[in-house]
Amino acid sequence: MSSLLSQLTDSPLPWATIALVAGAWLGHRFGRRRAQAVDPDLWQAVGGDPDDLPAPGAAAAQALLERARQQHSAAQRSQHLQLRTAAAEQRLATTDAVLATLQDGLLVIDGTERVLLANDLCRSLLGLGNREHATLQQATAPHAIVDGVRSVLAADLARSVKSCRVEVDQQDRRSVYLIRSTAEVQLAGARRAQVVILEDWTAEERAARAKSEFIYSVSHELKTPLTAIQASLELAAEPAGLSVEDREQLIRVSHEESVRLSQMVAELLDLARIEAGITEFKRETVNMRDLLSGLQAMHKSLADRKGITLKWNISDYLGDLVGDTRLLRQALVNVVGNALKYTKSGGEVTLTARLEGHELVTRVRDTGIGIAAEDLPRVFEKFFRAKSAQQSTIPGTGLGLPMARYILERHRGRIEIASELGVGSEFRIYLPAASGESEAPGATQLMAVDGAAG
Repeated sequence: MSSLLSQLTDSPLPWATIALVAGAWLGHRFGRRRAQAVDPDLWQAVGGDPDDLPAPGAAAAQALLERARQQHSAAQRSQHLQLRTAAAEQRLATTDAVLATLQDGLLVIDGTERVLLANDLCRSLLGLGNREHATLQQATAPHAIVDGVRSVLAADLARSVKSCRVEVDQQDRRSVYLIRSTAEVQLAGARRAQVVILEDWTAEERAARAKSEFIYSVSHELKTPLTAIQASLELAAEPAGLSVEDREQLIRVSHEESVRLSQMVAELLDLARIEAGITEFKRETVNMRDLLSGLQAMHKSLADRKGITLKWNISDYLGDLVGDTRLLRQALVNVVGNALKYTKSGGEVTLTARLEGHELVTRVRDTGIGIAAEDLPRVFEKFFRAKSAQQSTIPGTGLGLPMARYILERHRGRIEIASELGVGSEFRIYLPAASGESEAPGATQLMAVDGAAG
């Protein structure tokens, strides 16, 4: 009895049905209802066919009990199937969520090129859309990518990893992909599938190319003064054929080129230290009004020699920054010096500084040769010189502006440029004016000041 009650109470049958079945079983068990007929509604409740109603008697109760047991067993199987289905759906949802976070495209494909699984990024790269049971033949991606997938699928299976590199021109942009087959999957019926990873290596390739260009630029820039020094000294060392004045001129050229070379090496070392994060940034109070005012006096003699007018407009309410005075001065000197370098006689260089919201904004504007729109994105690259600068025959290393950018970024600031070829350029320097202590190296803050002495 206890076993039956346990089965019935654990079943999804209504309690009324359970009570009736239990009553029928008890009547059968103790012989009190041997001749009673089975209720048709009860028979249908336990899944019985109305046309197959058992005859009255003990067998009827037994048949009713057996039908109840069968329905209970079916309900258990249905409940188990529902639980397994829910678990499978949960695992599938978890898998989809994980695949969606991958930074690379993931593809599982069988020997007939049928896509068994692909994350959204892979579907986008291959151009598969949301088609179910898609094949590689249906991919709308550039042929190079599709052929790359096919090549790793057809590679020697004895190798643990098969890969190929493809370059694709897409919308005026060259992209580089590394396609790798990393594993084989055994499917039912002795079928096999392969796991393929599609990695976007465009950024890595661009970084490698930039590194190569940097090495080339450094070599070229160092070679020029070294060649001039070597040639001048060789001529100056000739025992005859040169006047004292010519020999002194050659020695002077050698000295000037050696100074230029030394300056370039020093700038390279400073820039490398800042980029590597090993430069020691001092935390000291920087009077920005004094620092910016000092720039005018520092560049006045050069401006006078070139016939350039300097205009300084500095607010009395700038405040003091906490940072490295020497490095901030170096960054600003590089920007102002760049403006003077590319401004012709009769031109003008203007510096304005004031608080704008939570930022101290310094603008350096010139009426110089300007920069073409296509060159603007590369202005802060090491050794880059715009075509207008190259054509001007004005010497330069292309390190001053990158140095300024790195220094300002270490002070949690930024620098922007707007320029028009033949009209001039404006550099905008932003330093955070939010107060509050920060323990980070090179952190900058603005300390509230009512005014500054002129």
